[in-house]
Amino acid sequence: MNQHLVSEVYLKQFGYQDKNSQWRVCVLEKSKFPLMAKANKRWIAHKSIGSVLSKEDHFDFDDTDNPEFVRMIETANTEVETLLPELYRELKTGRKLSKRGESILAHFVSNLFVRTSYFDAWLENMIEVGGFERLMEECLFFNTEQENAEFTKLIKNPQFASGKNRTNMSRFLFWNYFLRRLSEFQYYILEPAKGTGWISCDNPVVVLNHVNAQSVIAFETEIIFPLNSHKLVLFKTARSKKVSGIFKGARHKNTTTATSEITEEINRIVSDTAEDMVIIPDVQQHREF
Repeated sequence: MNQHLVSEVYLKQFGYQDKNSQWRVCVLEKSKFPLMAKANKRWIAHKSIGSVLSKEDHFDFDDTDNPEFVRMIETANTEVETLLPELYRELKTGRKLSKRGESILAHFVSNLFVRTSYFDAWLENMIEVGGFERLMEECLFFNTEQENAEFTKLIKNPQFASGKNRTNMSRFLFWNYFLRRLSEFQYYILEPAKGTGWISCDNPVVVLNHVNAQSVIAFETEIIFPLNSHKLVLFKTARSKKVSGIFKGARHKNTTTATSEITEEINRIVSDTAEDMVIIPDVQQHREF
């Protein structure tokens, strides 16, 4: 089964329908940047949303005793995605998000983060440096005793001790942990400067950690998440003592318009975070040149 690392519902916020009503998204591939620079041209690839940023059975558990576990993550992904249209309808009103809207946003940001190649690479690094057990302990910190007993049993199960199954179990546990930690964050919604738009990428939840590479979430962590070409959300903790310039003028829980300098800076950060694909909205504005 083809499973998306970046949600199809999310990609459609930056995409368009071609003459055959097929959804596509415009991307710049970073691996081709040297050729583009040499030719002094930019090549826009028009990718089918149905197949882009997807892998076969990527989130499935292999060889488990319980068949319900096999597609547990993909089922949870789908459940979150079905709520997204409700969030985007709220965003269009320009008013503050409702409590439910805030909850959907937090669930989706957490879900999308653990689906990306960025998370997989970070987790692999944690394993290599011997930080995996500490990470699992941290993930269980916010749970009840009953939840921890169940999760600890799963973690110690040999079926989830290595390889793809360990990655996916970690993905599931960290999703829950990330969601709970987001409750400590304040959020700010930004619109881009006039005549511009927000871009996204294949790692759309951009985590800026000002502490160390071994920690994803800390007091100084900042998060950038492009919602679509018209709206972007920034997260930071209230206790942060080091705040980036991209927050200048932003108001907690409100929608403000970014300056052209901040718009350019945020889009640069998002582009730099991409593994290979930079997602460009509004196809009519991006023809080959």
